[in-house]
Amino acid sequence: MMGIGFHDISISFLVQTSIPDNADVDPTLAKAMIEADRQVALDGVVLAQALAPKVLSDAEIELLKWLINSRFDQRIQLHETG
Repeated sequence: MMGIGFHDISISFLVQTSIPDNADVDPTLAKAMIEADRQVALDGVVLAQALAPKVLSDAEIELLKWLINSRFDQRIQLHETG
């Protein structure tokens, strides 16, 4: 569109942006979105345990939870530092 002369292009009237890294998203909402993603990942661990008990050891479950939390802690830190 810019190549044929359009300027100040916006699609915000078509799409509600729902990603934390969009500049239009309030920082408090962005953090809440990241935390919601964290909870989904942790809930996946619980679901996996329920669907396939004893496939992973307790130590493996704890490691998986630690890895998920570490990932999202880093994600929040990166978001907060720009």
